[in-house]
Amino acid sequence: MVWPSVRRRRGAINTFRYIQPKNISGLKSVVPDNDSDYVIVGGGTDVLLKIKRNVYHPEEVIGLSAVEEIQHVERGKGVLKIGAALKLADVISSKEISEELPSLVSACKRIASPQLRNMATIGGNVCLSPRCEYYDQVVWAGGFEECYKRGGDLCHVVRGGEGCYAVSCADTPPVLIALDAQVEIEGGHGRRKIFLEDLYRNDGRDYLTINRGEVVSQVVVPLDDSRSCVYNRYSMRGAIDFPIVGVAVSVSDSADECTRSFKVVVTGLQASPVRMESLEQSIGEKRNASNYSGSEVWRAIDEEVDKLRCFRHGVLSNRFKKRTVKMLLRSGMNQLHEGWGNGEGD
Repeated sequence: MVWPSVRRRRGAINTFRYIQPKNISGLKSVVPDNDSDYVIVGGGTDVLLKIKRNVYHPEEVIGLSAVEEIQHVERGKGVLKIGAALKLADVISSKEISEELPSLVSACKRIASPQLRNMATIGGNVCLSPRCEYYDQVVWAGGFEECYKRGGDLCHVVRGGEGCYAVSCADTPPVLIALDAQVEIEGGHGRRKIFLEDLYRNDGRDYLTINRGEVVSQVVVPLDDSRSCVYNRYSMRGAIDFPIVGVAVSVSDSADECTRSFKVVVTGLQASPVRMESLEQSIGEKRNASNYSGSEVWRAIDEEVDKLRCFRHGVLSNRFKKRTVKMLLRSGMNQLHEGWGNGEGD
């Protein structure tokens, strides 16, 4: 099937061939591992916009909407498996996900609008391209010189920068990383599984570690009754907006319930979700000490967040972003009953 070239007021949609496989085997057979120009579409809420804006110029568009094998919620041995092509609206309405992973449901509810969540998929959000106020312009031609992400040799966000400083703004990855999720990847050479954290690289041009000819087919989340997780974010609008920053915090008990471990993951700072491992260790050490104090934990949060490297996002300063991360972190810790007031005392 060939999509017709349609003249629009702001430009033209290039002609491309639309392919709709019916199953995983068909999907693997049509995803090329050569240099052909193609994109994979779940719901199309991001990719099709980029095609319309002439950001993407694919020769082939491969749609996943007919592959029912990756539109499931399935309970396995100690895990919950979520098909990559499952709609966000179905994630939210799933009884199993709501009971086992309420933080993931909370994150999905913050994405876009009900209409868009009826189209968008969880796999699409996991693989969402980092955003940039220059790269994602509706009209580019004549406005700016081509940047790294568009095949040029400069970055408009960081003048003189040697890389692409687009920003990861997806809501579900920080939650899933905080929950120790893995993803299954299908390709011509078979199936493999990696931790979601390892799916990303901090490069706005080449932000996923999967190879050509591979596609994310499933998200696998381990179930742990001792773990709790929350997600908070700040955005300019209450709906239909990407987060300026989003923070996922999880806490889990050791087998003997004597110590607690933490995970902190932030979106909106760099080209990939940022795992704050040094903060996790610092909070854990202070929280598990017999004479811990809340003020020490808040100071640790302030010190570690101040060290964060941020990419600029729109008109908001990096200083504002860090202050917001601190606020969201404190909110998350209090929601997990791991907070100690406002940090004024113990």
